[in-house]
Amino acid sequence: MSVQSAEHYKAGRRKPSNRVLKLFRLHRDGKVLGDAWEDYRVIDERLFGLDGKSIRPTDIALWELVWQIAAEANREAYHELLDSLRRA
Repeated sequence: MSVQSAEHYKAGRRKPSNRVLKLFRLHRDGKVLGDAWEDYRVIDERLFGLDGKSIRPTDIALWELVWQIAAEANREAYHELLDSLRRA
């Protein structure tokens, strides 16, 4: 959508279509991914990466637990791993 169209909608000169309203709601509710996610796709309940592998919301919660366990098990190795990932 163009900036000009958005300005018309905001000023009330034009009424947005149902598709545009749905997009506005998605954006308002934080359900639109930013530019960093451009090559990712959401299909059903899964987020697919560039390699074709998918992840579910429950997988993300489990990964958080794995990282917490790793940090508790060996803090030094955990921080070394984090530093190596930041440099990559």
